[in-house]
Amino acid sequence: KIQLHVVFIKYNFIVVFIKYNSIVAFIKYNFIVVFIRYNFIVVFIKYNFIVVFIRYNFIVVFIKYNFIVAFIKYNFIVVFIKYNFIVLFIKYNFIVVFIKYFMSCS
Repeated sequence: KIQLHVVFIKYNFIVVFIKYNSIVAFIKYNFIVVFIRYNFIVVFIKYNFIVVFIRYNFIVVFIKYNFIVAFIKYNFIVVFIKYNFIVLFIKYNFIVVFIKYFMSCS
C-alpha cells in the first residue's frame, strides 16, 4: 500500500513521501532529503551539502564547502578534507595518513 503525503508551501516547498518503509522529506530551498529504507539513510542538504549514508555499516558524511567525507565499511575509514586534504585509511591494521595542501579540484 502506498502512502503519499504532500505538504506544499510556496516558499518552503515541503514534500514528504512514505512508501514501503521509505521516507523522503524534501524542502526546496533548504533541500533536505531523508531517505530510510532497509537501514539505508540519506540526509541531503543542498547548500550545506550534507549526506549521511548508512547501510551495512557503511557511513558517508559529505560536506561540500568544508568537503568532509567519512567512509566506514569493514573497518575501512577515510576522512577527506578538501583544503587540508587529510586521508585516514585504516584496514586490516594498515594505516595511511596523507596530508597535502593547496589541492585544486575542478
